Amino acid sequence: DGEQALLIDAVTMVARDADDLVVINPSFEASGAVPGTGPLTNMAGWTGTGTFGVDVAGGVYADNGNIPDQDLVAFIQGDGTLAQTVSGLITGQQYVVSFAYNARAGELPHLRAQAGTNVLLDTDVMEVGPGNPFHTATASFTATAGEVLLTFTQTKPGADTVLLDNVRVRGSAQTPLPPVRVDPLY
Repeated sequence: DGEQALLIDAVTMVARDADDLVVINPSFEASGAVPGTGPLTNMAGWTGTGTFGVDVAGGVYADNGNIPDQDLVAFIQGDGTLAQTVSGLITGQQYVVSFAYNARAGELPHLRAQAGTNVLLDTDVMEVGPGNPFHTATASFTATAGEVLLTFTQTKPGADTVLLDNVRVRGSAQTPLPPVRVDPLY
């Protein structure tokens, strides 16, 4: 009864294919507003340790390479992680994880990407240079449960910085994502 209001803020829509599982904030656009870039204490959809945040092309951290998806990229500077639990997996099914990555100019970070205990990538990361596309990685794993912790770790001691963007997990989902429902009674 009476007057009601619904306020909606910070809605981000990212085009994905039918076989994409839900990765919250996969291109880090819901993490901040330009020019509010730099280190963050929390990031939408992700948990982090160490120094992490978002940056724009030509920024302090994303100072080389062409950002692959939208305007922002995530960074991990020094020892740290970004992680997210991805749900809806079917035990025994194979899933493909893909993402873009780069290094801050003049640095050589070490990136380890994991899906649970499965190591998807474990490599030193060289900068791609101005005007070049980010490196891309694609790896698969077999689900052992209905969810998996997707983790990106910069393991090199010191202050080297790794950049991440366009994180995707593809495969069969337990249940497809339902349509968004907005109802002021709930």
